[in-house]
Amino acid sequence: MDGGSGVALSTPSLELTVEVAEGDSLRCMALTQPRKPPWLIELSRGLGLPGISVDVQKHLPRHVGLGSETALRMAVARGAAAAAGIPVNSRSLAGFVQRGGTSGVGVYAGEFGGFIVDEGHSAVEKVSFGPSSAALAAPPSLRLAVSPPTRPWVALHMRPKGHRGLSGASERAFFREHCPIPRQETDQILRLAETVLLPGLQCAHLDAVNFALERLQALGLKTREWAIQPAPVQRLRRSWPLQQPLCLSSLGPTTFALVPKELASYSLRRLEHIMRLFAVSVSEFWSPDNTSPKLSIT
Repeated sequence: MDGGSGVALSTPSLELTVEVAEGDSLRCMALTQPRKPPWLIELSRGLGLPGISVDVQKHLPRHVGLGSETALRMAVARGAAAAAGIPVNSRSLAGFVQRGGTSGVGVYAGEFGGFIVDEGHSAVEKVSFGPSSAALAAPPSLRLAVSPPTRPWVALHMRPKGHRGLSGASERAFFREHCPIPRQETDQILRLAETVLLPGLQCAHLDAVNFALERLQALGLKTREWAIQPAPVQRLRRSWPLQQPLCLSSLGPTTFALVPKELASYSLRRLEHIMRLFAVSVSEFWSPDNTSPKLSIT
């Protein structure tokens, strides 16, 4: 059940300060987060701390397919554990902050960086389908973590201005309507992952990775996610000008393409015509050894 793959990017990124305090508090003027969200209180209890104070200086766009909520909670959890000098792995921290119930990509991205593939859940661990915001199950085990390739690739990501993806009740309804995926499609996805995507990642073979990504867009939950995208994203897909495939990030509406770094400037020039409607960025892949973003434009 579930199972997913993803990548850690240098940009966009979070910036926050985490301290051990006498009480729990979360401060971010740009987010409609409660001052004492339940997950923050649970994290304090799980780590045995009197409280955790969080000040978010820079946040990720929400509900656009970038995993912003998981990134925020995991960053706070890792920061609190580090501030308190408590050695805790990402899987345990995710349990405290109630993430990873569907995908493990955001759980492990901050620890390993690069490309992440998780193993999904067994029917014993989880009995129904749903988004991470609603699926209260332990995070899936890590299947594969691959550092960014030595011959650099970059990710172009395109976010339509003024549009958000599903969240809350509408996101849960989407999973209820479309899950489980038919067995034939599931078998095709597994074959692509095992015979093309994973070997391509391990060998840093971009053509193989893109071959798998392109075909995955027409299978499983992904093809159903494409069907609900707003008009600007649908038009972009029909008129996509690059050789590398256009892919949907999570439930969207952010899309991305993986290209060799030496083609980044050329690719951006080919996309100049969409920049009135989309925020377009180029990001290197993030890893614990490479913490500084290199390229970004909007």
